[in-house]
Amino acid sequence: MNTGAEKLYIIEQIIKVKDEELIHAIKNLLDFGMKYQREAASEDFWEDLSVQQKERIEAAIQALDAGQGTPHEEVMSTFRKRLQQ
Repeated sequence: MNTGAEKLYIIEQIIKVKDEELIHAIKNLLDFGMKYQREAASEDFWEDLSVQQKERIEAAIQALDAGQGTPHEEVMSTFRKRLQQ
């Protein structure tokens, strides 16, 4: 059975459902599935970035690989000191 046929079958079965609890359970399952699908689709933001943004990220990665930059703990320590003043 292909996806289109499966969807049609599910719709036909849902139309026949009279039990409100079952309808509620199906709705919850669909809500959960759609949320997961949206999250999975939005995880890879790389393709949504402009060419300039990608180039800047790649340059930053190269700089870090070359030992340039400030370690995370040092940055956090600096900001903690500023916030405590």
